Amino acid sequence: MYYQIYISMDKRGYEIFDALSVDTFVNDSLNAKGQELYHSYGDFAPIGTMIDIIEDSNIQEYYNNVLRYSAIFRLKAIGFDIRGRWEEIQKLDYKQLSDFFEGLVNDVFNDINMEEDEVVNLTDDIRSVWEEADKGVNVGLPVNSKLLNNIIKGQVTGHITLLAGKSGVGKSFLTTCLTLPMHMRHDEPVLIMCNEEDVAVWKMQMTIWIANNYIIHTKKFKGRGLSLLKERYYDSQGGFTKDEWELIDASIEWLEKQIDADKIKFVSFNSFSMDKAIGLIKKYITQRNFKYFILDTLKVDNDVGSKANDLAWLHLQQGMVKLYNVIKKSNKDAHVWVTYQLKKENRRYLDMESLGMSKNVVDVVSTLILARNVYDSEKGDNKLSIRGDKNQPVIINENSDYMLLFVDKNRRGSTNDVVVLKVDKNKNIIEDMGLTRIEEDF
Repeated sequence: MYYQIYISMDKRGYEIFDALSVDTFVNDSLNAKGQELYHSYGDFAPIGTMIDIIEDSNIQEYYNNVLRYSAIFRLKAIGFDIRGRWEEIQKLDYKQLSDFFEGLVNDVFNDINMEEDEVVNLTDDIRSVWEEADKGVNVGLPVNSKLLNNIIKGQVTGHITLLAGKSGVGKSFLTTCLTLPMHMRHDEPVLIMCNEEDVAVWKMQMTIWIANNYIIHTKKFKGRGLSLLKERYYDSQGGFTKDEWELIDASIEWLEKQIDADKIKFVSFNSFSMDKAIGLIKKYITQRNFKYFILDTLKVDNDVGSKANDLAWLHLQQGMVKLYNVIKKSNKDAHVWVTYQLKKENRRYLDMESLGMSKNVVDVVSTLILARNVYDSEKGDNKLSIRGDKNQPVIINENSDYMLLFVDKNRRGSTNDVVVLKVDKNKNIIEDMGLTRIEEDF
């Protein structure tokens, strides 16, 4: 608990970790139960004692030991024979302990190897496959772009969708605009796991989407020419205007009325590891019946202990395989939307080769979407040949911003067309423009 208080204070910008600052933070930021625990553990006094005897460089190891023994005590409390297994577990660290007991549980329920796999006639009962499809069992949760959804056929459980783009291109922006609206519209729970941006940024992103895509079109705001801008979140030094606060309050009120607060969950990793993400996914599937997850952002150098070398690429690939083995149809049957950072390379045509050494990461991915901005040289008359939803020619404006979505791997459809979106990243607005084709780079 003390360690988590320290991490939270560090994120808030506290530079001094003394009795006054800790007590102030506890009183201002922890709920009643948290404050009660803090006081029952002796307030700041144990921290002062630990500061005198603990070596700073070993703090993570100390914390891992706390987790380890806490888990052992909880296991004993629910009836596991810790004493009888002590020879096997006494040298295991926290992660190894987790794997050990998960293996024991799996051994109890894993009867799949007790008999040979069943061999059936492929021609038997074919009609039932189509009857199940007719009920919509193969339909995934749609994305908030009809053009893209027609190609990828939604977010289907048992599969991974990977959205790749260079740093700063707008992966989180696209994820917000493509996925969150559909979770809200269809009342479908989602857990967002993030390792780059904190919860405040995602709350801002969601509020701005609601304001500019819904609230400004309601009777109260229609025709007033208002909008809520992302840049104002970062530069409102003089305070938000009355109109801005109207939009903010209306968006929050709509969110609180329309969305079950327990169905959009968020966690910001202090340090990322695929094992940690998988653990959370399994927990929310088993305990909360969640089926959809977002992992933002995956890159080769952000897994704990990894460096950008050949072993790191392999480690990342193995992590994706472990993730897929958990969420596939024959196991937990869930969907994960993963964002991935591409290498810094200017290419007009994006495909798996754009992932460089990490292209094997997408071996277990069912849908691979690669995103980039439309270049200024591609705007205007006859620059991009775009056809709209009725096959009509579409010309894009030189003064507006657009993005291209390349679908390079798609187990449920084609990979020929590139989706063109008109975007306003300041307002979290996307609009389908049409489909185009881009010549490959040679």
